[in-house]
Amino acid sequence: MAGSSTVVVFDEVAAGRLYNDYATPFRLVQPLIFPFTKSSPFHKSTSYCTVTEGIIEENGLSRPVVLKTFRGKDDTPRSKIAQRTYRETYAWVQLARSSIQCENINSFHGVLFIDSNIVKGVIDRTIPSIVIDYVKHHALEYTMSRGFTARLEIVRQLANGVSHMHSLDLVHGDLKPDNFRVTEEGVVKIFDLAPELITKDFGAVYMSVTKQTDVYALSMTALQVLDGRGEKSEPFNHLKHGWDVKMALEGSRWPELHRYRGVPPRAWDILSSCWADHSLRPSIDALLKELTAY
Repeated sequence: MAGSSTVVVFDEVAAGRLYNDYATPFRLVQPLIFPFTKSSPFHKSTSYCTVTEGIIEENGLSRPVVLKTFRGKDDTPRSKIAQRTYRETYAWVQLARSSIQCENINSFHGVLFIDSNIVKGVIDRTIPSIVIDYVKHHALEYTMSRGFTARLEIVRQLANGVSHMHSLDLVHGDLKPDNFRVTEEGVVKIFDLAPELITKDFGAVYMSVTKQTDVYALSMTALQVLDGRGEKSEPFNHLKHGWDVKMALEGSRWPELHRYRGVPPRAWDILSSCWADHSLRPSIDALLKELTAY
């Protein structure tokens, strides 16, 4: 094992300065007594971040975690990476500090200042990585092998997590199967807050991301989970290109029930109510109530 370092508490004041003045780095604060060790060479990269598995030592016990390190292409401004990091970390801090905790939100442990010995391609060592619990199962892989009742329970738990976020005036902004996972015990954990996640403080209207768009995104995610065929159940699965989906949405054409035979009519009615105009969509709490009563 290589690449040991120390997780630190997130300093909201310093991070706020970073958000407003990108020349100011995150400021190191009181260290947690949780040393981090990279557990394997595994890492997953996307166009905007790298996810790396590791372990933190907490009270003599090893706890599997992952690091989320925002990055960009060669021409991505440092300010953009700092902004993305701050937005997501700010949201994790609000969730961690809430007087009411929700089991369907993943555990946040702090931030970690790393270098290229831990994660290749680190652009700026003054911008930290986010440290959260490792959760084993991808949502679609977990639900494909289970019956409808179990799949419905996964959707209900996802709605419960989003309801908790909305109660704190946090909007997720990018709900999809890749952004939550399931534990061995069958507990949903919202795992990945959106890179453009915003809160009321950042102006949801300006970002065009609202609680209503979360409800819509959750319904489309639920459609894929409830149908139970993995990627084959993706919304608008009969359309081959993103442009076709865009045109369908602009024409108010929605997924068709006969293409999703794993979704009973009653469940379809609940989900399709979320495809109405913004002002007519149910709130997340109303949707959660319907799913719970199913």
